[in-house]
Amino acid sequence: MSSLHIPTLLLANLLVALALVLIVMSTRVGLGAASRGMRTWLLGDVVLLVGQATTAFDVLPGWSDWAVPELTLSAGMVITGITLHQVAMFRHCQPPGAPGLRWLLVAPALGGAVGLVNLSFDHPAPRAVVLNLALMGVVVVTIVRNLWPERRFLGVRVLIGALLFAVVANLGMLVSAALHPEVVSQGAVTGLLLNLVMTMMTTSGFVLWLQEGLRESLRHAAQTDPLTGVLNRHGLLPHLRRELARADRQGPPLSVALCDIDHFKRVNDTHGHAAGDGVLRDFADSLRAHARASDLVARWGGEEFLLVLPDTDAEAARRVVERIRTRRAAAPRSVRSVTFSAGVASTSGGEGASDVDGLLAQADARLYVAKATRDTVVAA
Repeated sequence: MSSLHIPTLLLANLLVALALVLIVMSTRVGLGAASRGMRTWLLGDVVLLVGQATTAFDVLPGWSDWAVPELTLSAGMVITGITLHQVAMFRHCQPPGAPGLRWLLVAPALGGAVGLVNLSFDHPAPRAVVLNLALMGVVVVTIVRNLWPERRFLGVRVLIGALLFAVVANLGMLVSAALHPEVVSQGAVTGLLLNLVMTMMTTSGFVLWLQEGLRESLRHAAQTDPLTGVLNRHGLLPHLRRELARADRQGPPLSVALCDIDHFKRVNDTHGHAAGDGVLRDFADSLRAHARASDLVARWGGEEFLLVLPDTDAEAARRVVERIRTRRAAAPRSVRSVTFSAGVASTSGGEGASDVDGLLAQADARLYVAKATRDTVVAA
């Protein structure tokens, strides 16, 4: 490694930095509001790459006359850059508008502390030990706090893999610095090459994570009713088809209940649409509160809601919906304490509903009967 051309490594650092700036900035434009934390990540990339490059500054004319050794400056800047990456991931995981500016102060504070500790040693070997220990500590905190809860994303798994590889590599350099202090300069060159690769890998993982997060947000928005927070028709139908196929294949019954709020138009006409929106939200919450973990609740359209009950026969489904209806009817009178009517259909009892359209048609027909008297559940 000592035969490597140091100016070439510095040029590689510069080219990598420019490439990452272009990639991150173009991605930020494409992602828009979903790019939370990207500017902080970009700042961390720049600081990190400059800090890595300073490990080779001792070959530059006049550098040895400076009061701050190159490994001390490098240690502070590398830790600052890595910590800025952690802050970027932390800010990305926070909800939009959450305060995060104060966390930016953590990065230079930690980097400066590592630099000062590093400066207190006269030999480069303990400086390398301090740098590697601090780097590994920041990496472990990053994985545990920010990445592990989000590991469902491929980009996050790339980040975790890259950072774990960095921990192993830095442990190797730490052992090398402890056993062979005379080759610390060679270790610095090795670290420069390693960190160049790691910076590219981690930035690629972070950008992929942001893109996956945007796709998940768009998918969630497309499948969720924005007013009530429950599934919409588009989001429920794939689940309903899957449950119906399972019921047909394995035999457990499947029931659905189509619920319609009574006199909803009267609420809008008398109290306004804001009150009507409140009624819809309150009704959706009451359905979710009484649903099991396996049940599904969706806003089917307007004031109609669909409750899907897997592994439930017609009579059990009727009892569930009747219990919800009774509690709402007994609630203290207010604008939001409306009653509802429901039609229940099931694959049990030989009713012949073996497809989605047939099952929903039965539920709709029974809802029509229930609406004749209102505040009623009709199951057969």
